[in-house]
Amino acid sequence: AAFKLSQLEQSRDFTRVALLILAVGLLQVSSEVVDSCGGLGTAGEQAAGLKDGLFMEGVGKLAHAETSAAILGAQGREKDVIRDTAPSIVPLLPLRERFSELSGVRVFDSDKRVQPVSVWKKRLADAKSKVPTFFPERQWTGRGIVMSAGRRMYFTSVYVTIRNLRDRLNCTLPIEVFYGGEQELPAAAIAHMEQEHNVKFVDLTQIPALRGVSFAGYQVKAFSIYFSSFEEVLWLDSDNIALENPAQLFETPAFVGSTAVFWPDFCNMISLRRETFDLFSQTAPHRHPQPREGSRTVWPMECFEGVSTELETGQVLVNKRKAFPALFLLMFLNMNHQYFLKTLFHGDKMTFHYAWLAAQLPYHLVSHPPFSVGLAVKQQQQQQHVDGALTFCGNTMGQRHPEDGRLFFLHRTSAKYKDAASYFDSAQPLRAWTHVARQPPRASWNLIYRGELPDGVFVGKDPSVHNECVTVSDPDAKIRTVKKVVTDTETDCLHYLATLRNLPFYPGHRVCNEQNMFFCRNA
Repeated sequence: AAFKLSQLEQSRDFTRVALLILAVGLLQVSSEVVDSCGGLGTAGEQAAGLKDGLFMEGVGKLAHAETSAAILGAQGREKDVIRDTAPSIVPLLPLRERFSELSGVRVFDSDKRVQPVSVWKKRLADAKSKVPTFFPERQWTGRGIVMSAGRRMYFTSVYVTIRNLRDRLNCTLPIEVFYGGEQELPAAAIAHMEQEHNVKFVDLTQIPALRGVSFAGYQVKAFSIYFSSFEEVLWLDSDNIALENPAQLFETPAFVGSTAVFWPDFCNMISLRRETFDLFSQTAPHRHPQPREGSRTVWPMECFEGVSTELETGQVLVNKRKAFPALFLLMFLNMNHQYFLKTLFHGDKMTFHYAWLAAQLPYHLVSHPPFSVGLAVKQQQQQQHVDGALTFCGNTMGQRHPEDGRLFFLHRTSAKYKDAASYFDSAQPLRAWTHVARQPPRASWNLIYRGELPDGVFVGKDPSVHNECVTVSDPDAKIRTVKKVVTDTETDCLHYLATLRNLPFYPGHRVCNEQNMFFCRNA
């Protein structure tokens, strides 16, 4: 530790040995095992005098890897050996000295009308020519979880998701939450989360490289991933609930052996238009879904063989060192969001796929198709499914572990935690997860009707306005009741909502006052 930083940077092996020596010293004074997220136990932190510091996370990872003592998950899963694949921990440059490479990204917000594909093809070629040939050292370090939040709805979801990570799953990975300035979150809410749940909030308006760029929209995902301090990132949408400690995903062969891990959506690229193939110099498949005139998406979804699967980016794993050229082009696509996110694609999802394609980098696509999680009810005049469930109403996408396909993430794509107060209007909060539906890959999900929870759950009421409901069209489809871990997770999430509604800065009882006025006015 006494050697100069320049000397340490010259020898990666020596840095590793030096940090390991320091780790051994710290572990000798610690009575706790290095936990599954790569941080030191509480006793080790106190003895070393380190709190959320640079070396706490890095030394924890290194000692963790060397001792091969990792407990994966919070459900008593057996111990596995974790490889020493964590990125090196280095001091970061000051913010004003980072992200200078983005000066080469041009933003074309001055376009008065949508430019033809030929114009954007030249612009894309120009962006590709400006991809740096070097990796910006001391710009990112370590690994962690990245999210975004703003206003009452997304803060409510972020609060529940973080409480699930910290309290239920015992995850101590550092978490950074990005937001769009003081008009999106009150200082009291930020202070509470940082002090009580060990989370860092990052104001996008204070990042010099984003001056003059709008981040009000889906593009905030790419911006948050890029500007986070981590070299290895797990992005989670604010409404995405993990069933196990997600730290283990960084050690899966899928991630270790690739630039990134992406998860599939239910079907084909619903926003795949003919001009997309031309823009990215691809040959269009003989038969593929095409949005109707004036629409950006194919809806309801159609499934075709030989057509790429739409990505679902409620969770994303990225190794920035390996994927840097793709990340640079991802920033070009998202900084020009008026065209790529609002005209060519539906949201951010496929900007990831095409950024990797443009950079000619492979990524790992999880091979397990998602489940749909929600409610199932009996209705007369319909053929009976397994468990007596007749109509299945999905409100949550169930994404699966990259290796064995077990249910891992519950992404509340419809049943969002918008407002903690509405869950307690009746005596008992209404549950959203009772059944899970599974279909073979590429099987069609036939949409019946769509709505939102929890303002009224359709059970025993009018089903036409409160859920996103599908009938499964494949005879091999299965509908089953959820496992206990899902039920227990929802129980805990409802408990976190009950806690949130009683915090002084949150209008959890539908009464506005001086303390909670920000969230009263900014739903």
